[in-house]
Amino acid sequence: MVVGGPLARARDDGRLTGLVAGVAVAVALGWAAATLPVASVALLLAASVAGLATLLRPEWVFLLLPFAVPFGELRALNVGGVEVGGVELLIAAVAGAWLLRGMARRDVRLPRAPLLAPLLVFVGALLLSLLSATSMPAAFKEVAKWLEVVAVYVLGLAFADEAGAKRGRYVAALTVAVILAGTLEALAGIAQSALRAGPPSYAILGGRLWRAFGQFGQPNPFGGFMNLTLMPVLSGLVGLALLGWRGAGRVSALLTPLLLVSGAILGLGLALSWSRGAWIGAVVGGAVVVLGWLTLTLARPAPDAADATRRRAVGALWVIALVGLLLALAGATDLTPAGVAGRFGSVGEYLGGFDVTNIQVTDDNFAVVERVAHWYAAAGMWADHFWTGVGAGNYAAAYPDYRVPRWTDPLGHAHNYYLNIGAEAGFIGLLAYLALALAALVHQARVAARRTDWARRALALGVLGALVATAAHNVFDNLYVHSMGAYVAILLCLVDAADAGP
Repeated sequence: MVVGGPLARARDDGRLTGLVAGVAVAVALGWAAATLPVASVALLLAASVAGLATLLRPEWVFLLLPFAVPFGELRALNVGGVEVGGVELLIAAVAGAWLLRGMARRDVRLPRAPLLAPLLVFVGALLLSLLSATSMPAAFKEVAKWLEVVAVYVLGLAFADEAGAKRGRYVAALTVAVILAGTLEALAGIAQSALRAGPPSYAILGGRLWRAFGQFGQPNPFGGFMNLTLMPVLSGLVGLALLGWRGAGRVSALLTPLLLVSGAILGLGLALSWSRGAWIGAVVGGAVVVLGWLTLTLARPAPDAADATRRRAVGALWVIALVGLLLALAGATDLTPAGVAGRFGSVGEYLGGFDVTNIQVTDDNFAVVERVAHWYAAAGMWADHFWTGVGAGNYAAAYPDYRVPRWTDPLGHAHNYYLNIGAEAGFIGLLAYLALALAALVHQARVAARRTDWARRALALGVLGALVATAAHNVFDNLYVHSMGAYVAILLCLVDAADAGP
């Protein structure tokens, strides 16, 4: 028997779930209004509205995820002794709503996800390392963090597929959300620096400013986060300079002011982080973006002689600017302020070779010696557990058995992600991570080479630069903290979602 009318139509398009939920929420709110205080009722009402919005339109709630990465931990919940931030809550809610909607439609369809296989292989390597783990809560937390990366990557692609003819608008909305989230976080860091917030050890430039750290609590991950947004913005600007508005399309006229303002704010935030690792990442990632654009643009025939001349001139200017920046940052010119030159010059101390057990620790070398001490501990863990490591997330738990004398605080990780993953997941885990990183880099390069339009090429080259910047910074730190992996997953799904369109 076929049932007609509004009920059947609601069932057909998947809105029956929302209808039932709305009735249930209305009943619950009516009961709450009669029995609970006004403040509790208001909180419950806000939560109900948010829940219904997520249930009915999870794809639009997903657009809040870029903002949740820097700002989601302002208010964390304690669930069973585990701190749950805004990112975790948002991913769980959106994933559950997407799954329920698919079940209501009897059409739960996984999108085409080019990087899903290497992601799952890496998660499998982390699971294998649990055989050696001594702290299972820490191990499960680390595995859950990477499962969130998988979920964000797949959900972003799924929502883009469901957008159908409006895929381009959805990808554009998510791209703008990423740029705005990074810019707002940069503004927060700049304000901290100007107001001299934070401990006295963050003082820079003679105490006139403080190091920026944003909502990440520390300057180094803040600097790494700046690069994740700055590289796509830089890529868009380089593309506009090379192609011009005519070659980039009408949308470039609308995005140019946003890119210029955002790029300036992000660059200032990066500088004020005073993070050597982030600076190195920015130089390497920016070089990849500029050289990628030059290689792909100058190799394509120009529509006329005038445009060809302009491209060569702009390309030459970018090369001169890049070389000048590299020389300045290396301290080879007098353009670099003494404080900045000193920060870069101290990078060589990491590789200079010294006995970390006997070196005299001073205020000037404390950060370097502390990091190298944790590298030693990670190397010891890896040597004793070569194949599968001490267990995902178990660096801190194993640290007391491998620590260097005088350095008792495990700091949570080895301040070098490659040594850290080797220590925690062994050679198998490191190999799986390197395979994932290489697959992601090659994939972005292929998309950039295949797509000739400004927007998609800019996005692919920008994400390529962000991945390279992160890879370089990870030599001196571990950037997969504070849900930064979820932000990387958003960037990856943006490129694939855009590439899948016409």
